[in-house]
Amino acid sequence: LDLRKGDILSIDTYTVYVEEINNNVYTYSGDSVPEGERTMHVFRQITDKTLMPPPYDSAYVDFVNAKVSLYQGDQNAYATFMGQFNSKINDYRQYLTRNMPRVESKWKNWL
Repeated sequence: LDLRKGDILSIDTYTVYVEEINNNVYTYSGDSVPEGERTMHVFRQITDKTLMPPPYDSAYVDFVNAKVSLYQGDQNAYATFMGQFNSKINDYRQYLTRNMPRVESKWKNWL
């Protein structure tokens, strides 16, 4: 789970806000989650990381060009731009998969 400062975690009926991350030590605020071992479903609510970073951000231009081509009836250009868009989306997915955190993390202020 790639957590960032400002992320919001929904753990069962509790809400936890990630305040700071330092050397895989997480500081949080919000609801206190009860002590004890149990299985939890954690859902990440994406906050400010909704846009793709360069060089993948050119996928947005490809998507707009594909839509313009579609509305103009140019099927060849549409197929070309959608192919470029899908390729960049796939490359970005692979980049995220390759670079996801793989170290064990410790939580600070976790009950």
